[in-house]
Amino acid sequence: MARGGLPTYAEWLRVAGALGLRQRGAERVGPCPACGGDDRFHVNDRRRDGTAALFGCRQCNDVAPILRAAFPDRYGRTNGAPRATAPHGQDNRPPRKTAAHSEQRRRRDTVYDDDVLKDEAKRWWRNAAPVTDGTPAHTYLAVRHVLEAAADAERVRWLDKTPWRNLTDTPPRVRLKEPVYPNAKPPAQAVGAILYPYRTQTGTLEAVAVEPLNRQGGKAERRDGNRAGFMVGRVGSAWHQAMPRDGITGQQPLAICEGPLDAWAIASATGTEAWAAGSASVLPAKASELAATGRDIQLWPDGDPAGRKAAAELQARLLNAGATARMIHARPGSDPHEQLTAAAT
Repeated sequence: MARGGLPTYAEWLRVAGALGLRQRGAERVGPCPACGGDDRFHVNDRRRDGTAALFGCRQCNDVAPILRAAFPDRYGRTNGAPRATAPHGQDNRPPRKTAAHSEQRRRRDTVYDDDVLKDEAKRWWRNAAPVTDGTPAHTYLAVRHVLEAAADAERVRWLDKTPWRNLTDTPPRVRLKEPVYPNAKPPAQAVGAILYPYRTQTGTLEAVAVEPLNRQGGKAERRDGNRAGFMVGRVGSAWHQAMPRDGITGQQPLAICEGPLDAWAIASATGTEAWAAGSASVLPAKASELAATGRDIQLWPDGDPAGRKAAAELQARLLNAGATARMIHARPGSDPHEQLTAAAT
């Protein structure tokens, strides 16, 4: 194949291990080589004829950074990596423009100000209910051994499918003619979603993470196999905070991780206050805020390339700011919740 052509599926398989891609159905999925977002990138061989594979990231809209990160020797900046705006990288031809396509593009590219997004996060949180026996959220938390740590209604809530649909069908403000999240409707197999709040250090709700669940209490995915979870609001200066059972005193260490389950597991197992950032990609930008706390920082990244890369960058920034930052690595392919839960059982 020509040096600048798109890679085949066989070529993706040769770098899958280094990129942290894992098998899921007929695809390889994992952290995006460009933005680092976990479960956003996928590649498959649906064509099965040896031609360029179908691949893409649900956040990036340009394949050039992905190719440069995945195949640096082949797609260096001087090698003319192909550029495409299609998120799945099928080819370089522009998509056929239709009225529906233009409307979808307009909605996707709409940028809302922080006040609108904050109000939308509060609206989703208000429409959710505490987790009670019999709900899929209760099963989800119990199976993952964090039910006791998450029992407080201010840490987690359950959003049934009917109010969820109402949230996506009703504009949040009169001056808006559409929902802020028009593509956030429940996937077919979801009966509701578990909600995690993200707050500032002063307690202001800034964002809500939405994780769709099926009737059995497992994660619900979309028909194409992609992860269906998403964030309402912005997590730039917000955290999901987990407190140890006995509270904290003085300047005890502060554990930083990616997800709420990790934070609960760390707080329960170690007695350390834990803050979840929401994703690995936002960790480095939080360095100045963490340094300003004056506390010793413990970094608990997921055991994938994206998590370790982001945590290493955050650690470097913290050390440059004069803070104390210690790395606690999870096993490759694992995360703090899985590792601590396995150790306790």
